[in-house]
Amino acid sequence: MHVINWTVTVLLALLLVACGGGGGGSAAPQPAPPPTPAPPDGNGAGEDSSGDIDLTDACEVPTQIDFVEAVTDSWYLWYDEMATVDKSEYDSAQAYLDARLQPLINEGRDRGFSYMTTITEDETSIGSGAYVGFGFRTASEGARLFIIDVFESGPAWAAGVRRGMELIAVNTGQEFETLEALSDREATNEEIFGPREVGVVRDFRFLQTGAVTELTVAKAELAPPALAGEPLLIERSGLSPVGYLHLRQFIDAAITPAEGFSSLADATQLFKEASVTDLIIDLRYNGGGLLRVADTMMDLLGA
Repeated sequence: MHVINWTVTVLLALLLVACGGGGGGSAAPQPAPPPTPAPPDGNGAGEDSSGDIDLTDACEVPTQIDFVEAVTDSWYLWYDEMATVDKSEYDSAQAYLDARLQPLINEGRDRGFSYMTTITEDETSIGSGAYVGFGFRTASEGARLFIIDVFESGPAWAAGVRRGMELIAVNTGQEFETLEALSDREATNEEIFGPREVGVVRDFRFLQTGAVTELTVAKAELAPPALAGEPLLIERSGLSPVGYLHLRQFIDAAITPAEGFSSLADATQLFKEASVTDLIIDLRYNGGGLLRVADTMMDLLGA
């Protein structure tokens, strides 16, 4: 069976550890990954005279691209629907991955689920949700792309990007191009949105309630609050209010948030003081996370 999640797991566990990725702490145990692609034959690049693998060559872009090809062909859910491309035309593993997945991205079946990362970034994401980016999430409806969430602590929020806007064009450095034009010339996600580096700037053109807005956003390090906005009380006549909680991710930041943001304990206290008996827990765009955070949530809300 071909499983989409393997792309990230395998690249983390095998490729990027050899290239110096990783950090302190322990990650949750993962299932055994598929076999590592075979190294080159003989004593050429990739092997020293003793027959051991040269890890320096494992970090070279062509080797990374070969690895991505092997993993996606073996484990990706829609492996037989990926685009056929010339590996030599790509200067990074991420660009090559984006190109292979473009048909699935265009159809909205792979909505950012497959990407390159490092163990350090992954562990940080689980703990605090921190990453480098613009600070918004999108979802596609056919060929259209809509903003479904904007992180209150991020640069996109500060620039005025809001949930519900439709992204219609992007300026990648020269002039605005519509999403249709970018798709027609097979622009990769990295080309459209830029590499994951602080300071990368893009001009976005949005459509909202019939009006077109152009906003400039620069990528930054940000830690999205685990709870979107404040927990709310929805009043109803003759009955206690309904508690509403929008949880983005089951991460440690839901228990110990940054200053100025709400925690699960804050939500529980609010609901208890208002004698709430009915809850709405909004998980529509939840990215998953840690079981211990889910356990804590259930313990708090069930108390």
